[in-house]
Amino acid sequence: MATATVFCGHCGRPTAAADLVTVAGVPVCAGCKPSFLLRLQADSAVAVSEPRYQGFWIRLVAKILDWLVVGAAVTPFWIVMISRRQLDAGLDPVGALGVEMTLNLIAICVTIAYSTWMNGRWGATVGKMAIGAKIVNSDLTPISYGKALARALAEFLSGLVFLIGYIMAAFDGKKRALHDQICGTLVVARI
Repeated sequence: MATATVFCGHCGRPTAAADLVTVAGVPVCAGCKPSFLLRLQADSAVAVSEPRYQGFWIRLVAKILDWLVVGAAVTPFWIVMISRRQLDAGLDPVGALGVEMTLNLIAICVTIAYSTWMNGRWGATVGKMAIGAKIVNSDLTPISYGKALARALAEFLSGLVFLIGYIMAAFDGKKRALHDQICGTLVVARI
C-alpha cells in the first residue's frame, strides 16, 4: 500500500502524509514543528498587541497643520468678503455682522467637509498623515464617511468650553478626546 506524499507547510520538503502533524491548519513535518510553533506564537502575540495611541501633544501638532490647510482654503473667501466690506465703507453694523457671520459659516462648512472627506476616505486628515496617525473605530476597523461626519460635528463640542474636550485626550487611558468618546473612535499610529 503506497503512502501519499505531502509537502511540509513550513519547509516545503516532501514528507509522507502519515509523518505530518497539522498545526493551525498547516501540515508540518516533525523537524519543523518546534520552529513553526514558535513562529505561530510570535505572530499571534503581534496580532493581539495593543495599538499605539496618539496623545494630546502630537495630536495638537496635527490639528495645527489641519488649521493651516483649512485656512489656505478659506482665505480666498475672506479676501473677497473683506474687500467687499472695505468698498462699502459706509456699511452699517448689521451689514458688518452679516459679513462676519458669512465668513464664519464658510469656515465651519469647509472644516466639516475637509474633515469628513479626508477621514472617511483615508482615515486621516493631512495633519494626522503628517504625524503618522489614523482614526479607527474602537474595534480598530476603518471609519465610514458617516462616522467621519459625526466625529467632525462632535469636534465642535470638544472646543466649546476652553477646549476641555480636546484636553481630555491627555488624561484618558486610550488618549481619546471628547469627540472620540462620543463617536467610539481612536487615534492610533499607522503601522
